Amino acid sequence: MSTVAAKNAFVDILGALSGVRKATDNPPDSLNIFPFAVAWVDEYQYEKKRLGNLFSNGTFVLVGQIHVARKELARAIATLEVYPDLVRTALVADPTLNGTVNNILEYKPSRPTPGVWDSQDTLYIEFRVTVDIKYC
Repeated sequence: MSTVAAKNAFVDILGALSGVRKATDNPPDSLNIFPFAVAWVDEYQYEKKRLGNLFSNGTFVLVGQIHVARKELARAIATLEVYPDLVRTALVADPTLNGTVNNILEYKPSRPTPGVWDSQDTLYIEFRVTVDIKYC
């Protein structure tokens, strides 16, 4: 199990959501395909357990965002408002992120937030997913 594998599995989950046209694990410099999703690992916390100095457990926060173009605010909000439930449903269906984590410890969606991506005004919603990984 690894954080990179978990992040990639999370990108796959976001990319499979209805309406998402592109999903990536590296934020692109420019993009004009919306809605698009991006994910990364944000927080790392390793624990030493019973194996001397080896890290045997870790708790990590995966962050995902889904961006839409903000040309019409009401339409952008309507597009985004379905994703917290879609992401939650996908995580419940796959709580090990395709076997890359032991467990999902917490799921926190945010409210729609204005942003800019390569000078394009966007509205995005962010998902913070805390996961537990056992290495040994």
